[in-house]
Amino acid sequence: MNKRTILITGGNGGLGRAIAQAFLAEAAGNVVLLGIHSSRDRADQLAALHTPRCYVVTLDVRQPESWR
Repeated sequence: MNKRTILITGGNGGLGRAIAQAFLAEAAGNVVLLGIHSSRDRADQLAALHTPRCYVVTLDVRQPESWR
């Protein structure tokens, strides 16, 4: 399987974390970016468990400047 970099919005919620865990389990080379808007405690916990393959990024998908 090819290595992939995946951006998951809503990375602090249950569904976002479940998707992240699935991609992380899929292949050792996959990297996951958890996009969060405000609350990030659960996303930080997941990223800490999967360092250096999982990162938390502040992202408000409604704001174009947030994508830069």
